[in-house]
Amino acid sequence: MKREIIHIDEEKCDGCGVCVRSCVEGDLQLVDGKIRLYAEKYCDGCAACVPKCPLGALDIEVREADEYQELVNVRC
Repeated sequence: MKREIIHIDEEKCDGCGVCVRSCVEGDLQLVDGKIRLYAEKYCDGCAACVPKCPLGALDIEVREADEYQELVNVRC
């Protein structure tokens, strides 16, 4: 299915992690110095993280992706 989902430009990303705190789904993680999606099915494409990236490494694209599945938020 095609849907909106986050795209991470790995060349621009410096791994600062600012976007991780802004992801309401908790789907962004810092892995080996770069931001990664935990699982694309948990990204709802809301774009809350996009304006938080100081380097412009995040944007939203429409592409084939797994159907969105809500992740139970366990953050305190």
